[in-house]
Amino acid sequence: MLAAAVLSGVMSQGAYSFMQRELGASRTALMLYLAPVYAAALAWMLLGERPGWYHLAGAALILPSIWLATRPGR
Repeated sequence: MLAAAVLSGVMSQGAYSFMQRELGASRTALMLYLAPVYAAALAWMLLGERPGWYHLAGAALILPSIWLATRPGR
């Protein structure tokens, strides 16, 4: 269990560092809002949980918000 915790912590920190290097700090911070969408998708795929209306409502609020925040200015 310790190895699973340490490996996932190291991998997530590496992924976060990579995203910050490639996307920049502001876009990386916005991408962290995708965690609930990923969690719902993984629960559906791996655990067989059925998505509820609240999952779709949350994704419908999160995804356009990230798009609006990251689109290039005029």
